[in-house]
This record gives sequence, structure tokens and C-alpha cells, in this order.
Amino acid sequence: MGAGCGGRAIRAYVALAAGLLWVTTTRRARAQDLDLIWQAPETCPSGDQVKSDFQRSLRLSPGYVPPHLSATAVVDHTGGRWFLHLHTVRNGIEGNREIEADSCSSLARAAALVLTLALGEGDFDQQPAPVIKEPAPAPSVQAPPPPPPAPPVAPVHAAHGPLTWSPTLEARAAWGPLPGPALGVGAGVDLRAKWWELSARGVAWPSVSQNPAPGVQDTFEGVGGALSFCVLGSPASFVVFALCGGLEASAIHGDSGGTRAGYGTVVPHPKLAPWYAALTSLRVRFPLFDSVHFELGFELAESLFRPEFAIGLGDAYVVPELSPSAVAGVSFDL
Repeated sequence: MGAGCGGRAIRAYVALAAGLLWVTTTRRARAQDLDLIWQAPETCPSGDQVKSDFQRSLRLSPGYVPPHLSATAVVDHTGGRWFLHLHTVRNGIEGNREIEADSCSSLARAAALVLTLALGEGDFDQQPAPVIKEPAPAPSVQAPPPPPPAPPVAPVHAAHGPLTWSPTLEARAAWGPLPGPALGVGAGVDLRAKWWELSARGVAWPSVSQNPAPGVQDTFEGVGGALSFCVLGSPASFVVFALCGGLEASAIHGDSGGTRAGYGTVVPHPKLAPWYAALTSLRVRFPLFDSVHFELGFELAESLFRPEFAIGLGDAYVVPELSPSAVAGVSFDL
């Protein structure tokens, strides 16, 4: 009886030891079913360390036959972050996994965990801490350089309508209707179309003096105005010629004074007389800048009648038949 009980106990212990040996042998054998190619920088854990983590995490049930697993892991370090590119083949089925972490050690532990799960069974009690992906720092964005300053825009002249008004200021030198050469000033306005022009002028001659006899001085001054119609021509884009015809009307004032030997004091006899003339002129106009133009002209006034001035001791002055003038001035297009 005692011998039978002892035999049964021995047989039970042998069976338990055999079972434990079978479980351990199966676990270790199956752990070697991983083929791992590990490509990482030297500062990273080695492939053997990854296999060691894999084996510690692996738990296989008795009788479970895991599939064969091949894996290729490539670790890159870019922009301060670590990246794992994992390619697996499990029973002929391929898979790919991309993992990102802030250190290579975290990537190695993550790779061991993924391989353990890929083999079919795993112990999640000892799995490595989850890898938390920190957001990659945003690349620094440099503000684009400021655009170069735009070149100065040339002033655009206002487009004129079919008619243009042009005020004008003039200086002139005339030989008539006053005696001798006389300097005068003028102002006016022109109304200009494409091929024609209406021109109005006001003219003034300051005092002009002459000595018809020793001790006697005659003085003349005058004001007047003219109205002309002109035909325009432009042989070049920068110059305009005008041929004009019109009428001129003026008021001439004459006076005298002084003492003539043998005749005594000259008694003044002032006289104011109108003067009318037909006017012919040739003008040329070219731009200075913007809307300002320079004008040159030649005028010829033909007296329609010739006033006569008898002043002082019977001396007389008669307005000449032809009175030429030279004109220079500026005009402003509005």
C-alpha cells in the first residue's frame, strides 16, 4: 500500500517536470522565429537589444504555434525627431508601420512591442510605455523681403477734350503804331481745336518819347486789343505752327512839352486818337514741360487809316502804314 502511493507520487512529479520543460522549450524555440534586420544610427539601441525586449514581452500559450515573422526596421533622425519605418512579413503577408518619437530608445521599445503583437500573442503587462508623438516644431518661416520700391510713375497729362483753353502772357517789340521802336506787354487767351484756333490779345505800350526839336519832347503811349482766327499745322509732334488773320484796335495818346529856342515855351496839346489795322501773324509753339508751352511770333499790322498827331509848335506824327512786331511768350493749356 505504501509502495503504491509512493509510485504514484513519483509519476506525478515526473509528469509536472516534463510539462514545465515542454512549456519552457516551446517558448524559447518560438522566440527565435523572429528574423530582424535593424538599421539605425550608432547612438541607437542595437538590434540585439530590440530582440531582447521582444523576447521579454513575448508570452506564448502551451500548444500555440506562432507564425514565422520577418521584419526590417530603418531609423531616421530628421529635424530633431526620430522616425521608424517598419516592414514586416507574417506568413507571406506584408505590412508597413511608421512610428515617430522624440528619442531613439523610445522607437526601439515601440518596435519590440509592435513585433510582439505581430507574432500573434503578447503580454501587455510588461509592454513599454506608449510612445507619445510630440508635435514637430513648426519650421521657422522667414518673412519674404519687402518688394522693391515701385519706379516713380511719370505724370500723366490730363486728356484734353476737343477744345483746349490756353491763357497766354507775352512780351513784344513793335515798330509802330508809336514812333520808333516800342516795348510792350500782352496777355490773352486761345481757344484751340485740332486744326484751328481763335486768339484774343490785349496789348499795352508804356510811354515812348522822342525829340522832334532841341528842347522839345513828345510822349506817346497806347493800349489795344486784337482778335484773330488761325489755321494750325504740325510738321512734327512737338511743334505747332499757326497762320493767323484778324483785326486790331488801339487807342494812342500823344503829348509834348519843353522850350524851343526862338519859339518860347511849347504849349501842350494832348491828343487821343483811335487806330485800326488788319493783322497778319505767324506763330510757332512747342512744349517746355507738362502743359506749359513757349511761343514765338511775328505780326504785321496794316493801318486801315493813319491818325495824325499835331503837337506843340506844329510838328506832326503820322502812324505808319505798316507796323511789324516780334512776340515771345508762354501759354498754359487748361
